[in-house]
Amino acid sequence: MGIVTRLNSSAIIAEKRGSDIYKRVRLPLDEIAPPDVKLAEMLGYWNGLRRGRQLPARSDIDPLMLKRMMGWTHIVDTTAENPAEYFYRLWGSSVRFDSGKDHTRMAVGGCPWPIVRDAIMQDYGSVVATGEPTYHLISHTINYVRQSIARLLLPLAKDGRRVDQLLVMVNERPLPAMEGDNVVAFRSN
Repeated sequence: MGIVTRLNSSAIIAEKRGSDIYKRVRLPLDEIAPPDVKLAEMLGYWNGLRRGRQLPARSDIDPLMLKRMMGWTHIVDTTAENPAEYFYRLWGSSVRFDSGKDHTRMAVGGCPWPIVRDAIMQDYGSVVATGEPTYHLISHTINYVRQSIARLLLPLAKDGRRVDQLLVMVNERPLPAMEGDNVVAFRSN
């Protein structure tokens, strides 16, 4: 994969396929940026639900506590072995990706843009395998339309250990450090 510039001490990874570009960086959870206060609140809520367990279960979540954040939240079923078969149990209604289309019940492998699909499968699969929450900044250009988001992936587990769902929260916002032509190298396919 190509390395772009550095954001704080983390490498920005970029990939290009035709005219489509996908850049992302994983940052430590304690570096959640001030514009992503909703993500920090969600992480605090998730941590509070653990109550001595490694991971909380989806049944621990009180939808009323998340009411103001639900439009930006997805729930992903990760019980399949292959990340391509994970699917969105709930798609946040305020997320404007794909012109605001509702992707509830869509398999991750059904994402129509290979560059986005492959990165999502990698990120979701990593969180499922490790049980560790992650915070990403992502900028992509698909069909000449640019979108940038901050994203929090929070693992959920009925048994407190084996991840069976992800709570995904998105904050659509400008990411000037990741947008533009500061790319050193791309991985091209």
